[in-house]
Amino acid sequence: MFDFDPTNTFTCGQAFRWFPAGKLKKEWLGIASGYIIRATNKGVELVNRPDHTKDFPRFAKRYFSLDDDMFHIFSSMPKDEYMDSAVKKFRGLRILTQDPWECLISFVCSINKNIPSIRAEIESLCRRFGEPIQFGNNRFFSFPDPKKLAKATKNEILSCNVGFRWKYIKFISESVASGELELESRTRRTYADAREQLISELSGLTFGVGPKVCDCELLFSFHKLEAFPIDVWMLRCIRNNYAEKLEIQGLVNGRRGLTPRTYEKIGDAMRSYFGEYAGYAQQYLYMKIRNDSIQNRALV
Repeated sequence: MFDFDPTNTFTCGQAFRWFPAGKLKKEWLGIASGYIIRATNKGVELVNRPDHTKDFPRFAKRYFSLDDDMFHIFSSMPKDEYMDSAVKKFRGLRILTQDPWECLISFVCSINKNIPSIRAEIESLCRRFGEPIQFGNNRFFSFPDPKKLAKATKNEILSCNVGFRWKYIKFISESVASGELELESRTRRTYADAREQLISELSGLTFGVGPKVCDCELLFSFHKLEAFPIDVWMLRCIRNNYAEKLEIQGLVNGRRGLTPRTYEKIGDAMRSYFGEYAGYAQQYLYMKIRNDSIQNRALV
């Protein structure tokens, strides 16, 4: 069964270059690895690069994580009324397996930003440093090559409205372009080893590229499904629904921010509770807490 809902998948904050093709959000267009893709709940279709038609099914299977057995994933989790409600409401949300380079820069852009602002930053970077791709009357842009971003000046990167994040973008671009930061090596490592290595390699930036960005990179590009990114929404969700049950009230109450050590302890507690597919739990819980909050505000 093709258990995939594009709206739930593309609005949960894991990818930022997908756009609804109509007001009803039944059809989406996106660009990934140079492919322009049309996605509906019935399937996905390549709409450019006809010479790559034979290669696309393999790419799509990996990118949309179509080998993930959703029934098995959710059956393995503990009985949980709040989680069950999220799964029913946001069925078809799949964790994507994105390009590691694009994913890492995207989540650097996400630091202290909401989803619309992240989309705008990334689109500016692509327009400024990417290559144009024409599709009908629409003009898309590829994600910038690391070598091109590595050569960019501070002011050129700042022109994309990324603010203080420019220094992280520059640092990572130079590290990837030089080969010092080899992202693909994470594929062969366990989640724990990959996380420790990535945080260590990004330690040249002591503020910004921390455990949350690293968890997003490992979950959304390397499919390390134990990763459990914790932002302000997840902290609220955990505080309201899991802190007492998991006896971690002291870790989540009365804190404006999380130290790396506290972040790790909370993540370990959520992994222990939800198991090896905690990353899927995180995405469904994120959608529920955020959407419930938006709906409650609308009713006030």
